[in-house]
Amino acid sequence: MPECTLSPSALEVLSNYSFPGNVRELENILQRAATLCEDNLIAADNLEFMPVVTDPTEQLDQIALLCKDDSTSTSTSTSTTIELR
Repeated sequence: MPECTLSPSALEVLSNYSFPGNVRELENILQRAATLCEDNLIAADNLEFMPVVTDPTEQLDQIALLCKDDSTSTSTSTSTTIELR
């Protein structure tokens, strides 16, 4: 992968993001941005962040949607238990 440069606006956006994940999240964001950028310059609009959820209920709803089984199952009842820590 060619070396890329961060635009001033991209650097500002990255500096103001709290990174609720970890350094792997930063690495993934930068790799994706490097793939999307033009002329090896990462612009702010090349940066794609995961949505930050502050309401635990909303987080549970999002997880439940991801866990939802869309297959044709013969089971009449399914449940998903998620423990918040």
